[in-house]
Amino acid sequence: MGILATPVRGDFGQAQGRQHAVAGAGPPPSTVVPFPSDKRSGSLSPFWELHSDLPREGPGSDRSTREAAEKLPRLSDGARVVDVGCGPGAQTLALARAFPQAHIMAVDRHAPFLKDLTRRTRSSEAFSRIASLQGDMRALPFSDNRFDLIWSEGAIYIVGFEAGLRSWRPLLKTHGCVAVTEISWLTEAPPEAPTQFWSRNYPAMATIASNCAMAQAAGYEILHHFTTPERDWWTDYYEPLEMKMQGLRPNMRTTATRSPSSTRITRRSISSGSTRRATDMCSIS
Repeated sequence: MGILATPVRGDFGQAQGRQHAVAGAGPPPSTVVPFPSDKRSGSLSPFWELHSDLPREGPGSDRSTREAAEKLPRLSDGARVVDVGCGPGAQTLALARAFPQAHIMAVDRHAPFLKDLTRRTRSSEAFSRIASLQGDMRALPFSDNRFDLIWSEGAIYIVGFEAGLRSWRPLLKTHGCVAVTEISWLTEAPPEAPTQFWSRNYPAMATIASNCAMAQAAGYEILHHFTTPERDWWTDYYEPLEMKMQGLRPNMRTTATRSPSSTRITRRSISSGSTRRATDMCSIS
C-alpha cells in the first residue's frame, strides 16, 4: 500500500514531514526484524547469495514509483531526496528520472547493493546527481531539516512503520514529504492460513486504515495512498527470485542439512488478495 501525507504542526513542537507510508495502530513493536549475517564460514550466507543480482529486493516497479512521484508536490530545483533501504537501486534510478532537478542520497547497510547501484547509475545521465552511503536506517547520520523527500520502498518494516515515521520526521524540511511502501492487510477478516503466517513473521502488520491512522497519530496529514498491483510482486521480484533459487538449489541442499527452514514461492499467497504492498505519502505543513 502507498500513502502520501504531510506532517502538521501540533503537539510535537515542530513541523513534520510528508510521508509515503503505511502505519499500524498502537505503539511501535518492541522487536525489529533482524538482518541475516553478511557472512557465514567465510562465504556469503544463503540469504545474501539468493538476494544478489536481482532487479529489485522487494515488490515494486518503475510504474508504481512514477505513480507515487507524480502524486507529490513538485520539488524545487536542487531538492534533496534520500532513498532509505535503497537495495540495488532500481527505484533510485526511477526517482532520478521522476525528479530531474533533485539530488538523491541512496542509503543501505549492505555494501554489495551499493556496488550494484553504482554500476547501474554509471551509464545514466543522472550519475552526477546520485550519491550512496553505507549506513543503518535505524540511525541515519543526517542533520535535522535536511531533506525535501524521504523515500523508502519495502524497507520501513525493518525499523517498524510507526517508529520509522517518527524517527525520520526531524530529517524533513518544512513542507517535506515521505513516501513509503508497507505490506498491509487488504481485508478486516483475512483467512486463517495467512493470518497465522504473518502473526509469526510480521505481527505488526496492519490494515490500510490502521496504518493511515498511525501516520496521522504521528503528526502527518495523509496526501494519498494506493495499493500496488499484483504484477509488482512478480515481474521484478518473485519471478527472478524463483529463477535464482533454481540455479542455487544444488548448493542449497547442502545448507538444508544444517537448517530445517525452507523457502517457497506460490502465487496463491498473492492472488488471495489478503495482503499487498501499499504506498503512502505524507508531507510536512
